[in-house]
Amino acid sequence: MTAEHKVDLSPIVTIMEQRLAEKGVGPEGLYWRDEETMNRRFDQILAVCRDEKQDFGFSDLGCGYGALYTRARQLGLPVRRYLGYDVSSKMLEAAQQRVDCEDAAFIQADRLDRQNDYAFACGIINMPTPGADEAQWTRHVESIVRNLNDHSNRGFAFNSLTTYVDYRQDGLYYGDPLHYFDFCKKHVARKVSLLHDADNWEWTIFVRK
Repeated sequence: MTAEHKVDLSPIVTIMEQRLAEKGVGPEGLYWRDEETMNRRFDQILAVCRDEKQDFGFSDLGCGYGALYTRARQLGLPVRRYLGYDVSSKMLEAAQQRVDCEDAAFIQADRLDRQNDYAFACGIINMPTPGADEAQWTRHVESIVRNLNDHSNRGFAFNSLTTYVDYRQDGLYYGDPLHYFDFCKKHVARKVSLLHDADNWEWTIFVRK
């Protein structure tokens, strides 16, 4: 276990709950452009467990309204246990109403605290908390990666906007894929894969155990 680097996420809670109130429960309520865009990212994240034939469970850090679970079931994945984590109580209320997994729990927290087969963080590092500089947010992301590793038995995955862009939108975080690949290889695990060939300005890293 490693000491966690904490930042104040309360501004993110305010931003996300305002967005949810304005756009409702749906992809736009999570700042996704549309369902197709959202599911494309989900499919990349879930690729780490697409070959699973036996029942498994996964933890969803920053679960929103539980859309990643819904997508996993649409893909036919045999998910038996779902742990949804979010800093927003309103998001968790929405997830509880939509997730139909019998073995499910919903936890208001910014870190995982229970073991599961897999752990995922999709889209949650793109929007840094206001006031955090890039170095602070990078340390925050590294602590998230360690947390995913500590609480997953078979593997985990996370994603980010990439630094390989010709335009950056103010207020967003663009993670260096080479930095995080190197970080995972040196400090987390040996089996690390970097996916950066999708038709978007993002990357996904998988770690298998």
